[in-house]
Amino acid sequence: MLCFADSFYTGHPSVTRVGREDFAPQLAAAAARPDDLAAGRALLAAVLRHYQSPGDVWAYEGTDLDVTAGVLMRQVRAARGAFGA
Repeated sequence: MLCFADSFYTGHPSVTRVGREDFAPQLAAAAARPDDLAAGRALLAAVLRHYQSPGDVWAYEGTDLDVTAGVLMRQVRAARGAFGA
């Protein structure tokens, strides 16, 4: 994950702080990294803990989360393909 501003996200090892000047090479490097399921689950837990208001996550159904995950994975695969990874 790439983040353009300092936040609680940038403290997570799966998140890279980027700027306009280094966005393209940082994106290529992130797309080339192998998947880390445990780190992904930890990041998801952090996002839900910090970003969602109490109980808000329960407003989503499993199918909504699956669709969101599918959209995200298409973006990741497209980025990896664009950089030959």
